[in-house]
Amino acid sequence: MDLMESLYSLEAPHMPSHELYHTIVLRKCELEKIIQSKKAALDKSPEGSLRISGTPEKPMYYYRSDTCSFGGSYLNKDHIGIARQLAQRDYDRRILKSAQAELEHLNRSLNLLANKIPVELVYERLRLQRQSLVDPIHLPDAEYLKLWLNQPHSSKIHQKNKA
Repeated sequence: MDLMESLYSLEAPHMPSHELYHTIVLRKCELEKIIQSKKAALDKSPEGSLRISGTPEKPMYYYRSDTCSFGGSYLNKDHIGIARQLAQRDYDRRILKSAQAELEHLNRSLNLLANKIPVELVYERLRLQRQSLVDPIHLPDAEYLKLWLNQPHSSKIHQKNKA
């Protein structure tokens, strides 16, 4: 069972079911796929790094086996594939770092949301005696429907038919 299936199968009363929570869970799933994909790509990528010098019109690429060294071995046109792989490796490392940081923040947010009652549910969790004494910011659907049905409504179409 994946994260999305487990989310929708939960019926715990403390789990918020509002849009923000679901949006965060969807983003979390997306980030987990990105992280998994980039880890796999990094495992297959060549070791080392790429140094680029020259001008934007005529860049010169250098392979560095040790990231501490400044120089590196010059990569001519025949080795542009290695330059691409090294550039992709650097990009994948940056994406992985960014996705892991975002995922960490989302996990903290989900923990906060899971342990809190959404404001829309606070009224519903009050005892009936207390509900009768407060003005809620959000009426439950059943109460809203009851109020709406009890209000007299006159439609313009109905008034035109009487005239």
